[in-house]
Amino acid sequence: MKIDITAAIVDLLYEHQTVVLPGLGAFVTDYKSATIDYVQGELAPPSKELEFNQNLLINDGVLVNHLQKKYDISSEQAETAIQTFVKELMKTIENKEMVVFPKVGKLYRDYENNYKFIPEANNFNTASFGLPDINFFPILREKGTSIRASNQSKPMAHPPSTSRSKSSDSILPVWMRVGLPILAVLTIVILLFSLFMLTKEDSGNNSRDEMAINSERINQKPSEESLLDDPEDIEDLAMDNSIDDTNNNTSDDINTEAPTIAPNQKEAFIIIHSFGNKNNVEKFMKTLLSDGFQPKSMKDGKLTRVGVVKFYEKEEELSELLDDLKKMYKTTPKVWEE
Repeated sequence: MKIDITAAIVDLLYEHQTVVLPGLGAFVTDYKSATIDYVQGELAPPSKELEFNQNLLINDGVLVNHLQKKYDISSEQAETAIQTFVKELMKTIENKEMVVFPKVGKLYRDYENNYKFIPEANNFNTASFGLPDINFFPILREKGTSIRASNQSKPMAHPPSTSRSKSSDSILPVWMRVGLPILAVLTIVILLFSLFMLTKEDSGNNSRDEMAINSERINQKPSEESLLDDPEDIEDLAMDNSIDDTNNNTSDDINTEAPTIAPNQKEAFIIIHSFGNKNNVEKFMKTLLSDGFQPKSMKDGKLTRVGVVKFYEKEEELSELLDDLKKMYKTTPKVWEE
């Protein structure tokens, strides 16, 4: 009989605030009120925030009792099944791999040997379970709408007569009725002409500035630092031929603990991108972690090579991974040769 401990954890998270895996840690939920995103126009219902606490290791008996009732087994059998499950998880995590709990989240260790948990988008709040996000849009109203509506609703005691409208038109003198439209047209023409002249002057200044800048850069080679200090600068490995020169390279491996390698396995460091900016290195390493890879970085002159570590037995496994990385990250991965 197969005991599905992950499914038991999902069931308990709807009923309990904490579910402990003895020897590994605990999944802890916390109430989260409804949120409104005015930018996206979305209203999210109340839910439970899910986190992983590696300090809660003592068995509280909740998971054991649930397995006893669900699978009709003894407490010793339930504890044995949990211990076996935890040992397999610890072995996977020590190999720098990511553990996936369906409908719960992903658990792994970062390069500083700290647990990191990525929760799934699952609402464990039974009071609001199944409620979707609501999209809303603001209604724009004109300020005078209510005033006009109220005026239209009131009956007119004395409807306007044609003679009264004619007398109101005759209040303005003739020269104003003729001169005001002409003055408005002249004002518009002057404004358009002024805008045209300002735009022309600005374009002339910009062209002169560009000519001065281009004249200063003639026959000058751009420095390497100017190409690498751009926060969005990514060097293409397919165009980088300096990667094979490893005589003067100094390594700055971010991983602080090397994983255990089986006797029949080999280790390879596959480089995906090269960066000249430290922030880009950290961002791309987080991306590799979230994609389920073991990231690694190595200092190479002014560049930092970032890629993944692969343990393999056959060369076919390495070739398949190179093809997958090429499709995922739109680059040409290359194996680091020491």
